[in-house]
Amino acid sequence: MQQHLVEPIVFSLVGLLIVLFIVFSLFLSRLTKKGRLSKADAKTLRQASFFAAALFILFAIFASDFILKTYYRHKLNSAFEGKLQEYVLLASVVPNQTTLKSAKFIKGNLLFIDTDTNKVADVTFANGLRVPIARNPESLDTVVLVKYYNTHVGTYTSGARGFRVDCLVKVLDLRKRLIVDEHTFEGMRPPETKTDRADAFGEKPIVPILNYIEDHKI
Repeated sequence: MQQHLVEPIVFSLVGLLIVLFIVFSLFLSRLTKKGRLSKADAKTLRQASFFAAALFILFAIFASDFILKTYYRHKLNSAFEGKLQEYVLLASVVPNQTTLKSAKFIKGNLLFIDTDTNKVADVTFANGLRVPIARNPESLDTVVLVKYYNTHVGTYTSGARGFRVDCLVKVLDLRKRLIVDEHTFEGMRPPETKTDRADAFGEKPIVPILNYIEDHKI
């Protein structure tokens, strides 16, 4: 997937920073030998440069991940423009044969669609997804329809409500035009305590969905 480019980008930046740090250290050593810089000042500068490099690497990791995922999301939504809603509507009318499913029913190139927005779902960009994502309608084999909904699980002393974000997943075999499976996933519970009056929500069940896809792919 496109976001896997994050790793080589970060590794390249780390390698470049290591080279620059070595060159900078040699430069400081040369200044120290010539008496233009004290050993204490050289040590301080090395430590400061190392700390700055570490911060830059952390920034590069998060920035690269965000930029590439944003670009990839836009690219996929553009590639399937006009088709996403069509797949959602198709899933509502094709036969449901979940009782006939085998242990392995997810095959070929996938596309995850959020049925509330008719856009590519966030699961597509989750780290740890190990299935091929379709690049265009012609290469698409399986559509995974994702619908999130909030389940009220409690009320805080402040009056705020706590919700668990659950998810209904339907798997559409596009070639056979059949719903081959559907499954409900429970998300994480919201925080146990809070003081403000804003409603709280738990995390979406992204990891269980990824495990489900991995367990049932052909």
